[in-house]
Amino acid sequence: DFAVGKLEPEDEHAGEMLETVKEKMLEVETLPTAALWALELPEGKVRDEMLMAVTGEFVKREPKEAANWAATLEGEEGVQIKQFIAGRWAKEDPIACLEWARKLPEGEGKSASVGEIVSEWTGQDPDAVYEFLNGMSYTSERDAAVGAFSARISQDDPHSAIAWAEEIQDG
Repeated sequence: DFAVGKLEPEDEHAGEMLETVKEKMLEVETLPTAALWALELPEGKVRDEMLMAVTGEFVKREPKEAANWAATLEGEEGVQIKQFIAGRWAKEDPIACLEWARKLPEGEGKSASVGEIVSEWTGQDPDAVYEFLNGMSYTSERDAAVGAFSARISQDDPHSAIAWAEEIQDG
């Protein structure tokens, strides 16, 4: 509480104190409790850094629970956290992560998460992603997924990107 009370948006010393508090929180509290603590910090750069650090640890240790927690968050911050978790979890298990993201309510959080997952998955198995995309119905979710696939594949393999772009079914 002392560090939080002294927190100024750009206060380096309060940030250092909060880093120590964050480490203790991650040792002795549950990850959801630590995440809620970070959410309750005053707005600013230090809070954003603490929130992403705690969220990163949460998704590393308990990806499904972290994703379910993120699903409850609203607004722009909720979108950012969902997308962050999707990107981290997709590196380990893109299929399970995609199952979670597709159950999110329609909107920016779902589209951003699906796009992030598809981007990560494309780096692992572009052929599987290509098949997945062609099986999707024509929605904003698919648009985000195709955009992420195209961006990633053009970065990783530009020649294949051109061939796949010509083959992808468009609605």
